[in-house]
Amino acid sequence: MAKLLKGMPKEFEALEKKRAYASEEIGWKERLRLEETALKLVEARTTVFRHHVADGYAHYEVVKMAPLTLRHIPYLDGYEAPAYVIRGLRKQDIEEQVRVDKYWKSLAEGVN
Repeated sequence: MAKLLKGMPKEFEALEKKRAYASEEIGWKERLRLEETALKLVEARTTVFRHHVADGYAHYEVVKMAPLTLRHIPYLDGYEAPAYVIRGLRKQDIEEQVRVDKYWKSLAEGVN
């Protein structure tokens, strides 16, 4: 059973502060670039769990594997997984997603 923390990863907090103090609204292309950069920084630091929702994904930072602790990432549409998904999530589920992601990435790069 996973625990869901409040708040967001520090990379996205910095993005929110930057946007809040901006003198003018940033365009969607710049916002997308900033969010993709922030997500890559989170992925470089820890595992990111994704759950399919509607036409996209809910993204979660894996804070700890034992006990499994997650934090929501407000990436793109900011989708959130249903509560029952988070409650039922196990360490093995995260490890399986990591394995599958590596496999698909290797296929996309043409390496088996």
